[in-house]
Amino acid sequence: MIDLNLPAIFGIQGEKILIALVILVISFFVGKVLYYLFKVWGRKITAKTQNRFDDVFIDIVEEPIVFILVIIGIFIAFSQLGITNTGIIDLFNKIIATLVILAVSFFLIKLADALIELFLVPITAKTKSTLDDQLLPLLSKGIKLILGIIALIIVLSNFGINVTALIAGLGIGGIAIAFAAQKTIENIFGGVSLLMDKSFRVGDKIKLESGLFGTVKDLGIRSTKIQTPDNEIIVIPNSILANSILQNAALPISRTRVNVDFGVVYGSNVEQVKKIAVQAIKGMKDVLPEPAPNVDFVALGDFSLNFTLRFWVKRWQDVWPNKLEARKRVYEALNKAKINFAFPTQTVHLEKGS
Repeated sequence: MIDLNLPAIFGIQGEKILIALVILVISFFVGKVLYYLFKVWGRKITAKTQNRFDDVFIDIVEEPIVFILVIIGIFIAFSQLGITNTGIIDLFNKIIATLVILAVSFFLIKLADALIELFLVPITAKTKSTLDDQLLPLLSKGIKLILGIIALIIVLSNFGINVTALIAGLGIGGIAIAFAAQKTIENIFGGVSLLMDKSFRVGDKIKLESGLFGTVKDLGIRSTKIQTPDNEIIVIPNSILANSILQNAALPISRTRVNVDFGVVYGSNVEQVKKIAVQAIKGMKDVLPEPAPNVDFVALGDFSLNFTLRFWVKRWQDVWPNKLEARKRVYEALNKAKINFAFPTQTVHLEKGS
């Protein structure tokens, strides 16, 4: 070793300190060069490929690798100081181990974010539901929290702190939080089950067992919003919706049958009534030719012959306006044919007393 007659600092020879500083500078310089190569040349190479994963991988590894390289430089520089105090050496080794753990954790967090962005985001972008879009940030934060907790436990264990007691304390706290947030957790899992089951989609018309019906406007992480025909928004917790019996007018297909009930007076010609009702709805643009419209003679009522006109429309949204139009046309056609509609009547027979 060249003796430069440098003064000692804290009992360490000046020459050793200088060598350590040179190693630190070199490690930082090499780290900068390596970062530049990743940033410029690495991206140029990956840009020529059609696979997006190599671009994402370069973005993930460039910073952690440079950081670890600098840590190695710090470790080598420290070893050149010739410190013999075991307490200081032990503390330094723990600090270096902590920095490596942080670098690895940072790498894993970036990897998780990249995988979600690369594979899950394109899938959720194709769905109409907003629930999966809301679950992705929650999933990302959950992964980061888990990795952060694991890293913290490893670091604390490295410094000799009793991790078992800490985990036990976290477990008790977790149970208390779980009880406090029980309803919220139920709603979140209810939303996930609705998404997995595909019971309905945003824009579908559903009817619940309670009688409530309307159009699904939003499927959120905690609740679902349904718009009623009166233009009111009903907010239903997902846990309730997931356990309810519901009818979906848009599944399995959006094509829907329309039923129009009517009754005519006794004595009317049944076949004539059927023919007139079918002819009445011809020309309605939303009525599908197949299955063909038909009229069923469904009952002998108390005061009327009861019929049901059935026809199909392409979308469930067309049911109500076409039902109104068909009812009007049937009434006008039968009225024109002098076939009377029945109305409630009663016949009273009076007998003379003896």
